[in-house]
Parts: sequence; C-alpha cells; structure tokens
Amino acid sequence: MRNFNIRPTTSRTWTALGDKEQFDRAQAVNYRWYVIKDGDQGFRFADEQNLQSHLKLIEFVKANYKLIKALKALDGTAVGLYCAP
Repeated sequence: MRNFNIRPTTSRTWTALGDKEQFDRAQAVNYRWYVIKDGDQGFRFADEQNLQSHLKLIEFVKANYKLIKALKALDGTAVGLYCAP
C-alpha cells in the first residue's frame, strides 16, 4: 500500500468486542466507491445494533450506487464493486 496514492476508508471500526458501524446517509454519500462482499465478513459485529447499521449501509449502496463489476471470491461468496452515479 505504501506505493499507492489510494488509501482504503471505511465506516466500520474494529474493536476487541466486535466490529462497530454507524450508518449515516449524509456520510455514506461522501464515498464514490464501495466494495461489498456478501456472506461471512470475517469478524462478528459488537451487537445487533451494529449489524443492523451495516445492513442499512449495504441496502443503501445497492439501491443508490451502480454495480460496476460482480465477482466471486475464493470462498464462493459474491463481491461487488459499486460506483456513485
């Protein structure tokens, strides 16, 4: 990553108790690109509220952004690259 000018950003925060995410539509539109992987995310969410925030973000992106490329990950899950309209 040191050789790239692009830095990944996320609204999802890792904690020892589980991932946290707060969905805020006003902040979500600030991102031009989203990469979304279905299925197992690798880490659990801290609680049901954070999981629901994550699901709201996914729903928002799929409804408001254009799917540019759909791929299949090695574990068989779907990965989608979405771009702002």
